[in-house]
Amino acid sequence: MTQLTTTHPNARLAYLADKPLPVTAQIALAIAVVFVKWEHRRRSRIALSHLDDHLLADIGLKREAAIHEAGLPFWRH
Repeated sequence: MTQLTTTHPNARLAYLADKPLPVTAQIALAIAVVFVKWEHRRRSRIALSHLDDHLLADIGLKREAAIHEAGLPFWRH
């Protein structure tokens, strides 16, 4: 491995950014991205289920559509 002689804090990150991730790291990153998306959907649907009719109207949803979306499992689009 090439030795870096700079003191810039991001120099090592810039050096590593040019290199592809190992396959196991790519897989782990892909899995982490899926889990983050699922958590975002779960939280969004919980928040949607707590909005009143006035706020739903502001975002252009009817109560029935909000109930349907909030009832979907987190892994479904």
